Amino acid sequence: MSRVGSDEIYCRNMAALYRVDPRLAHRIDTCEPDGSVVVEPSRRGAPTAAIRIAPDKQLYLHSRVDPEDEARRLAESVEVGDDFCYIVGGFGLGHHVRAL
Repeated sequence: MSRVGSDEIYCRNMAALYRVDPRLAHRIDTCEPDGSVVVEPSRRGAPTAAIRIAPDKQLYLHSRVDPEDEARRLAESVEVGDDFCYIVGGFGLGHHVRAL
């Protein structure tokens, strides 16, 4: 997804949040990046993310090689039926949500 696409989605999501919880939306909208989350291309090109836990050490939230394949394998392990509701604990970059 292009940067423009990401900005458009962010703006639509924030507009919806401002309608239902303007105080929370304002708190989110005024946050400044602090460098603790690093988003970079994986070896296969899809974005991956890491949390900086020390100046020279990162903890990756997704595969550094192929986060989309990692998400696909996770999704394949989920039993799916007609009466299921998904509860996702943690969103990261959403690769697993797309795969589900």
